[in-house]
This record gives sequence, C-alpha cells and structure tokens, in this order.
Amino acid sequence: MLTNIQDIPRTYTALAECLGCLIYIVLLPRKSRARGWKILPAALVFLVSQSAFLLLTRRTRGIVWVLCMLAAFALMYAFLFACLDMDGPDILCRAAKAVLIAEAAASLEWQISSWFFWYTGTRPWYREIILLVLIYGGFFFLGGYLEYRVLKDRSPVRMTGVDVLMACLVTGLTFALSNLSFYAPGTPFSAKDAPGVFIIRTLVDLVGMGIMFGLTSRLYDLAAERELSEIRSLFKSHYDSYRSYQDSLDLINMKYHDLKHQLDGLRGEEDPDRRREWIEAMEEELTAYKPKYLTGSPVLDAILDGKRVRMQNAGINFTCVADGSLLDFMHVTDICSIFGNALDNAVEAAASVPEKDRRLVHLSVSSKRSFLLIHVGNSCTVRPSLEDGLPVTTKKDRRLHGYGVKSIRMAVRKYQGTLSFQPGDGRFDLQIMIPLPEEGA
Repeated sequence: MLTNIQDIPRTYTALAECLGCLIYIVLLPRKSRARGWKILPAALVFLVSQSAFLLLTRRTRGIVWVLCMLAAFALMYAFLFACLDMDGPDILCRAAKAVLIAEAAASLEWQISSWFFWYTGTRPWYREIILLVLIYGGFFFLGGYLEYRVLKDRSPVRMTGVDVLMACLVTGLTFALSNLSFYAPGTPFSAKDAPGVFIIRTLVDLVGMGIMFGLTSRLYDLAAERELSEIRSLFKSHYDSYRSYQDSLDLINMKYHDLKHQLDGLRGEEDPDRRREWIEAMEEELTAYKPKYLTGSPVLDAILDGKRVRMQNAGINFTCVADGSLLDFMHVTDICSIFGNALDNAVEAAASVPEKDRRLVHLSVSSKRSFLLIHVGNSCTVRPSLEDGLPVTTKKDRRLHGYGVKSIRMAVRKYQGTLSFQPGDGRFDLQIMIPLPEEGA
C-alpha cells in the first residue's frame, strides 16, 4: 500500500457516509423513531461511531483492511435499518448506493483540496472548511435530487435477490478499482504518482455511482412496467367477470320471463291439486331467479350479484344503498375495476373476522354537491397501515399483491377524483369522490 500519499481524512469519509445515508432516510419511508427532528440524534451517533471506527482502523493493511471496510459498510446498513421502514434487501441496495455516493464525494473533495496543496504548498484550515461545505453541499444536493427524480411518482421498488447481488457487485468492483493504487500499487492499472492516484479514484467512483443510478432507474422502470401489466390484467379480469355475470343474468332474465308465460298455460291444468302444486313450485323457482340487486346500473348489478354467493358462503352481512344511475358517465371497465377490487378486498378482510355476527360489508353510492361519493366499509381483525396513501398488504410476498388498490386509484384519477383510506379499530373504510360531469357534457 502506498504510504507516501496522504489519504482522505477518516472524519471526512465518515461525514460523507452519514450524508449518503441521510439522502435515503429523507426520501424513503421511515420508522416512527426516525421521523422529523428525531433523526438528528441518530445521525450524530452514527457519525461519531463511524469516525471513531475509521480512525482506529486507519493503519490496517491487506485482508484486515478489507474486513474493516466491510465492517464500516455494516455500520451504514445498521444506521439505515434502524431508520427506514423497509425490508432488509431493499435497505442493503440503498446502503450500497450510499457508499458509492459517499466515496465519490469524499474523493472529489480531497482531490480538489490536494490540488490546491500541491500547487500552493499550503493547506489553511478555513479553506478546507469552505471546500468541504461547498463540495459536499453541492454533491449531496445533486445526489439527493437525482434520487428524488428516480423516486418521483413511483412506489418504492422491492428488491429481489438478483437486484441485491447486482448492487453489491457494482459497489464492490467500484470500491476495489478506485482503491487499487492504494492496496496494490504494483499492478498495470495502478497510478505511480499522487495526482494519478486521486484522478483514478475520483473518476472510477463517479462512473460507479452513475452505473448504480442507471441500474436502479432501470429497475424502477421495469417495476412500473410490471405493475402496469398487472393492473391491466386486473382490469381485464374484472371486466371478464362482469361479462360472465351479465351473461348469467341475461339467462336468468330469459328464464324468469319464460316461466311467467308458462304460468298462463298451467292455469289450464284440469287437476286442481296438480295445478296448484305446479304453480307453487314455479313461483318458488321464479323467486330464486329474480335479480337481487336493482341499483340502476346494470354493470354494478352484475358485479354485486357475482359477489353475493361469495359473501353468503363467508357469512358476511352485506348492506347496499346505491344509486347506480350516477355511474352512467363512467366506462364499464372503470366501474368493474373500482367496485370489483374494492369489494374483493372488503370481503377478504371481513371474512377473516372470527365472530360471524361481526362480518360486515357496506356499500353506498350517492351524490353531494356535484360529486359522486362512493363508500365501501368493512369489518376487519388487523388495523391496516398505510404507505404512500395506500393500505399495505398483509400477505407475505408484498411484491405480488397491492395491485388492486393501485388499479382503483388509477381508475379514480382518470376522472380527476380522489380516494382515501381510513383505518380504524376493527373497521376499514374506502372513500372515493369524483366530480360529476355537467349535463350535456
């Protein structure tokens, strides 16, 4: 390892790593203990601990140095894990990005500072502070802005094992190549003088950071495409269900009217006892075939009739007060998406309630002050938490669920509407408000 080159001060590195972690703590969902000003004590504890650890291990060499760098990375991961309300693999990827941002910032600042030293022969403390504030401030502001642009209008991506492996691989290779001249100065790719060492280090760190940003941005794009595909599949599934319900209802209505006509013929039966039994049997059959819901919207009627059997089997008490005629301005697929997904989620939650008399689902469709109001309420056992304004699924694999509420949000936004979820003790409510079109529009 080169010993005649003054390396980056360990406190500068620790500060850069702390700021790199804070980028993600500010932009991503946090645990309650790390919200607001509560993050400052945690950041101070990490900064002091990381500085002390890097200072104590500054003279290590070889494999021991590598292990110490891994331990420093572990401290960054622990800091993020204590603050972010995310899964371990997701935090690991953010820690890897924070390392690259910190390495690039520290390397760039120290290269510029060293350039002034080499050409002037002096390194006054005030210039060090000014350079540190200007370069770190600008660099981490830019890094935070780039990360904000990646995250803007996107739900947090849950990293797979391959994503974590790629992030760690890019970070490891970048760190190894940028420090090659320090721990292996005799290779064909190592610089022989101090300026060359710092130039290689800075350029490699910047390139690695760019590759990592490009990689994660692509992951978000792929996740968005996958999410859109899933939502479209849900749209199609609910529309196909509606068509199936509608076909069944058409057959039921045909049967209903046929039976009514057959009653007139049966009244001519000469045997009074047989005629009476036959008529009573057919009237009972008519009652079974009679449509249950008549809201004024054939689409909503079909959806409700399709859900009726499932709710009856689950022992759910369903109440409905709906003016379906208010939905005439909406496309069939949007009605299917909103009510199909909302009722599916409500029924699933209510069915999990142990006490059958508390399994409740309520639907209302009304208007107020030129707005369409849709309310779906249900009983539940666990109070759902919200993330990005949407309820977090309680299923184990969160990557494969949650598209239903997103498809509802997409359909509501299509009509410039708003939706809100209101979790309570033993109850969960969905409220949708959509402006009604003016007459003749």
